[in-house]
Amino acid sequence: MPIQVKDYTWNQTGTHVFVTVPLKGMKKEKADIYTTDVYIKVNFPPFVFEVDLLHAVDDEQSKATIQGGTITFELLKKEETQWEELCFDGYSTTLEWAVTIVM
Repeated sequence: MPIQVKDYTWNQTGTHVFVTVPLKGMKKEKADIYTTDVYIKVNFPPFVFEVDLLHAVDDEQSKATIQGGTITFELLKKEETQWEELCFDGYSTTLEWAVTIVM
């Protein structure tokens, strides 16, 4: 079972989100990177880092750079808004409200 990496950092500007993850001494050739507009993942056995993003990003205009023992995701926001946090926690008040109305 992979070991989840929790010691990452993130920050943002009006247009971008930056996520930096330590590669735990692994060579960059061993890193397997996968992204979508709402998900980022880097697998470097036995470690894995993955996040469901709070908001969508432009996957085509975003990039990942490996340098100095870290990987940095530079994600272009689809909407210029301040994110309260990086991760989507699986809870949506909008969905809950919609379900309540239907019932």
